[in-house]
Amino acid sequence: MDLTNERLNNLKENIEALCADELVDLKTDVDEQVLSKTMSKDALHKVIKKERKRPEACKVCESTHLVKNGKTKQGRQKYRCMDCGKSYSDTHNSIVKGSKKPYYVWEAFIQCMMNGFSLRKISSLIDITTQTAFSWRHKVMETLATYDQSYKLSEEIQIDETYFLLNMKGSRELPRPAKERGTKGRTRGISNEFACVLTAVDANDHILLEVIGQGNPRTGSIIGALDYRVEQNTRMITDSKAAYHEVSEHFSSKLHQIPSHSHTKGVYNLAVTNGLHSEMRSWFRKFKGVSTKHLARYLAWFRFEKLLRYRYEMKRHNRKCMNYAISNHLTFLTDAISKQPFPIDIELPYKQNQYFA
Repeated sequence: MDLTNERLNNLKENIEALCADELVDLKTDVDEQVLSKTMSKDALHKVIKKERKRPEACKVCESTHLVKNGKTKQGRQKYRCMDCGKSYSDTHNSIVKGSKKPYYVWEAFIQCMMNGFSLRKISSLIDITTQTAFSWRHKVMETLATYDQSYKLSEEIQIDETYFLLNMKGSRELPRPAKERGTKGRTRGISNEFACVLTAVDANDHILLEVIGQGNPRTGSIIGALDYRVEQNTRMITDSKAAYHEVSEHFSSKLHQIPSHSHTKGVYNLAVTNGLHSEMRSWFRKFKGVSTKHLARYLAWFRFEKLLRYRYEMKRHNRKCMNYAISNHLTFLTDAISKQPFPIDIELPYKQNQYFA
């Protein structure tokens, strides 16, 4: 148990010993301290410093010879590398770098985001514009993509695919005429008009969600998504696609395939991945359409929330998201959102003339 948890547990024990009138007085004092701390100009950098567990190496020369070097106008501690002279603050390589909003605004934003509020509602509830809410959402999602990525899928792994109809929301140049939200694909079944998302879940509740192309996946795309993320000699449970024979051989895994028009094969099934796909569909509906170019970020957010539900009480989810997002080492500029390329060829489904016939 680390020092912070030990102090919190001791505090909780002392609180339980208080009488009702003493608790009321304590709450008044604590509320004043909370207001003062969360509105402080250096609140963000203190949390980041705690989460990153300084000291750390210089980003330029990797030296650990770092010293304090004054503070920024916002009150954030600055550091200087004594070997190369590089100077930076605690928010260096953080999504809150350059932000003039205090801790409590970011905290309120994370709470609204995790509650699934729309950008307009978030803007109306806290002191930011709709455009800022949009940028912050994408910055937070970008940090969540690295969460729990150090673990490899092991033991028994269920692997399946799900598909998202190509969405070019927000794009100015389209390879086809604009259409109304909710319009179905122009052909039945799986085609190049759909982005393929590979889903893999192991016996330890580790999850992989990866956009691997469009239409039915190729063997190389599946292997590429799973490479370095799957241990050797596992048991793979998949549908009846022939590609998985080569995939299982690549990872020296035992393959159990569920026959077409069947839900099980002996004790094996794809219930977990099918359930995950159902949850995913419901979760995505609240956004009323997600551009395919940003699909990977939203999948990372969905995956993050799912893993939090596996591991932590609901009341801890917002704090986990806040601390992970702002302390993550990431430089992500707002311009990168609009310049994000599509992960698939958006012109491929419309290169034939049938669409315009």
